[in-house]
Amino acid sequence: TDERGGMDVIRQIARLAREVAAQGGVPWRRVDALSLGTPGVQNPDGTIRLADNVRGLDEVRVAAALRRLLRTEVRVENDVNMAVLGEFELGVAAGCRNFVLLALGTGVGMGVMVDGRIIRGGRGAAGEVAYLPIGGVPSAPASLRRGTFEVAAAGSGVSEILKRRLSNQRRLSGTSLHTGSSARDIYSAAALGDSLAAEVVRDHAELVAQAVLAVASVVDPELVVMGGGIGSNPLLLAPLRDAVGRITPWPIRVESSSLGADAGLIGAVHHARRSLPEVE
Repeated sequence: TDERGGMDVIRQIARLAREVAAQGGVPWRRVDALSLGTPGVQNPDGTIRLADNVRGLDEVRVAAALRRLLRTEVRVENDVNMAVLGEFELGVAAGCRNFVLLALGTGVGMGVMVDGRIIRGGRGAAGEVAYLPIGGVPSAPASLRRGTFEVAAAGSGVSEILKRRLSNQRRLSGTSLHTGSSARDIYSAAALGDSLAAEVVRDHAELVAQAVLAVASVVDPELVVMGGGIGSNPLLLAPLRDAVGRITPWPIRVESSSLGADAGLIGAVHHARRSLPEVE
């Protein structure tokens, strides 16, 4: 993603879209629709809010700008909602009309499907679970900017869990982890049998389970799909199921995404297809 953000990112997307069509041997004039998954929430004027990791989107009417550059129909959807659609069409939630997808990675997000429809809410912010008051102080500056739960449970939060573990343990032999280890380092170490890393993963699962319970209490999904670079990691599933089972008064089915990083891509294809008129 172009670090300059704003229109530089929009021009980058337009260039890549044309390149992908060319690589597929498709003349651009035959492209009837483009669906774009983006973090955050689309405002009525077409700008994007709550997308702090891509700066300047709150100053650009994203869909309109892409329409001008590409001269085709463009629709914008939250990226986690795209992943929900992908899992519903071809993934672990295929045919499940009531489920949520909780995405954990560098950020935190959630998509909600009820009775086969994606729920967006009155301002398009349904599923912004980053702001759940879990794992920290909601009034803290970082919580107000990113969301309390995101600060605690996203990648940087996993690193903070490790730092707390390191400060409380005197004997640290047998671990490759240190205060600068990333969430990826921690989960990789856990996969290799590092006991400290496994403890951090369990702590992380306990935290995420609270969010699962909060969501389930409101939405009552048949299924919770874990997605994102961290959420879909198979090492999280067993301790998360255990943690959820210990705090919920009714069974909640939790599964890892079966599509992984492709969920949003597959969802975008189906999103674009749904925007086209029916062909006799």
